[in-house]
Amino acid sequence: MKNNLLNIILVCFSTPYLMACNESNLTDENDIIAQGLVDTSQSNLLVLDVMRTPTEVEKDLLSYHFPNLDVDNTIVTGECDDTYNCIANAMGLQNQWINPASTLASFILQFQHAHSLYGASWNYNNVAAKASVAIVDGYGLSASTMTHASRRASNRWESKLGEFIRILHDRFEVTGYTLGNIVVSFVIGNNYDSNPLILSNVIDQDSIVLTESDCFRIRRIASKVDDNIRSQFENLYGKWKEDISTNMEFRLSSDSRTWTRSEHFKQMEQMGTAIIPLILEKMLNEKEFHIVLLYNKIQDNKELVTDVSNGEMEILESQQQKAKRAIKLYLEYSDRVSE
Repeated sequence: MKNNLLNIILVCFSTPYLMACNESNLTDENDIIAQGLVDTSQSNLLVLDVMRTPTEVEKDLLSYHFPNLDVDNTIVTGECDDTYNCIANAMGLQNQWINPASTLASFILQFQHAHSLYGASWNYNNVAAKASVAIVDGYGLSASTMTHASRRASNRWESKLGEFIRILHDRFEVTGYTLGNIVVSFVIGNNYDSNPLILSNVIDQDSIVLTESDCFRIRRIASKVDDNIRSQFENLYGKWKEDISTNMEFRLSSDSRTWTRSEHFKQMEQMGTAIIPLILEKMLNEKEFHIVLLYNKIQDNKELVTDVSNGEMEILESQQQKAKRAIKLYLEYSDRVSE
C-alpha cells in the first residue's frame, strides 16, 4: 500500500514539484521571527539563504516522507541544490557533495577528520547518540546503512534533504522510515589531525586544478566519439537527470549512489567504455560532477577508478574532487601509454 501511495504522490506532484523550488515565500521573514521559529540572537550559528515557510506542495511531500515533522512549524533555509548535501552542510560546507560512508564506524571517521579530509573548519568528536551537548546528529537505518546528518542551528536543527530543500525542524522530527534514527552525535573537536593513516591518504582539497590544456585534450578526445553513440548517450543522460528531479527517493537521498538505480543510468552503463570520453567531457562542467558515478561504474582500468571501496580512500573525497581526479588520472594514463 505504501509503495502504491508513493507512486500516486509522485504522479500527482511531479509537475508542480519542479516548480516548488522556485515558488515565492509564503510567510514574511519578520512573521517567522515573531512566531519564535528562528532565534536570531544566535544567528552566527545559522546561515540563511532564504527564510520562508514550505509551499503546499513541499508540505505534502515532507508530510509523507517525514510523518513526525510538523510542517506548519518547518522553515525553509535553502532551496533545492545538488551542489551539496546534508553531510557537507552538517560540517558547515555548502560547496561539496559528500556521500555518507555506509557503516557507522566509517561515518564517525568522516566527522572525526572533517577538517583534514574535507576542509571543514574543525574536526568533530563523537558522543552518545542524542546527547544534549551535541551539535551534529548522524542518522542510520542500521549500523551498516548510514543515511543523514543534521546540525544544531540556533534553537532548532537544520537538515539538507538530499538535493531537495534545506529546512529547520525540531530535533527528532525527521526520524522515521526515510532516514532512520539518530545513532551517533558529535561535538566540535579540534582542527588538527594526528592520525597517520588519515594523514597519509589525505588529498589536498585544492590540489586538483583542471587547466585549459586539460579541457582542450578532453574535448578533442570526445569529438572522436561516433555521433550515434553521442546522441544515444545525451538522450539517456537527459532522462537520468529527469529521473533524479522527479523521483523523491532520489531527491531525498544524501547518497548519490542511490541514483544509479535509475533504469536510464543502467542503460548508459550498458553502453560501456565507448562513452568514457563523453563522461569526461561532461565533467569539465563543474555542475555535472555527479556523472562520475557512471565513470566509476564502467571504467575497467582499476588504476583510473576514483571510487575505491577498500581501506579509507572511499571517504576521503567529495564527489566534485572525484570527478576532477578522474579527468587527471585519465590524461596522465594517456600520456604514459603514448610514450
